[in-house]
Amino acid sequence: MRPLLFLDFDGVIADSIPECFVVSWLAYNHLIVKKNPSFVALADYRLFRSFRPYIRIGSDYMFIQKALDSGKTLASQEAFDHYLSLYSDEEHQLFYQVFYQAREEMLQNHADFWFSLNPLFPHVRDFLEKAAHLPELFILSTKKSWFIEKILEYNGIFMESSRIIDSGKEIKATIIESIMKKSSASIALFIDDQIDHFHYISHDSIRAYLPTWGYIEPAWLEKRDFPSLSVEQAKLLFQGFLGP
Repeated sequence: MRPLLFLDFDGVIADSIPECFVVSWLAYNHLIVKKNPSFVALADYRLFRSFRPYIRIGSDYMFIQKALDSGKTLASQEAFDHYLSLYSDEEHQLFYQVFYQAREEMLQNHADFWFSLNPLFPHVRDFLEKAAHLPELFILSTKKSWFIEKILEYNGIFMESSRIIDSGKEIKATIIESIMKKSSASIALFIDDQIDHFHYISHDSIRAYLPTWGYIEPAWLEKRDFPSLSVEQAKLLFQGFLGP
């Protein structure tokens, strides 16, 4: 029997930084501070990329834009988490709402451009083209499932909606454990580029991997708390999952 395989989406399946930058930039400037800048600073985009490993949910992208706007430097996960703690639940909820409002408007009004901002990593795309129909394969992401389905379909990849899971605020490891119990699976493989999700894993039947092609901090690899997965290693893992 195959193990279950859970893939995160942003940073594992898709390189979504361009889309998240554009959407959060538009949402912050047009819907929050009501500005219409005539240009985007390349330095801001570079900083946005450097802050990306700290992200957990959509509203966090908005707080990066706020930090960039105020010249705030966020040099670690701890610094970013402290920055988030300075704002109220109402502000977090507002940022979450406007981020998804801007994303939905862009998809509705500029679909081709929006899809172009979400390219799939080639080695994962090749795997999904072969494995999307397998019941043991799941996508587990904080991104809303509807957006994931649209991106996959645009790339000619079709998965059952029930296997594309929006974790929301629920702990990913808890979701994996629940699915394992329902399927009687003894092993689950979990590939995610936000190391915080791994800290909730309570037993060895869930084997977590940190993808080196994702949005990760070099320090995470140096600590060796969890095994890393290179592109070549991922190709071998995917081939083993597909079987002969």
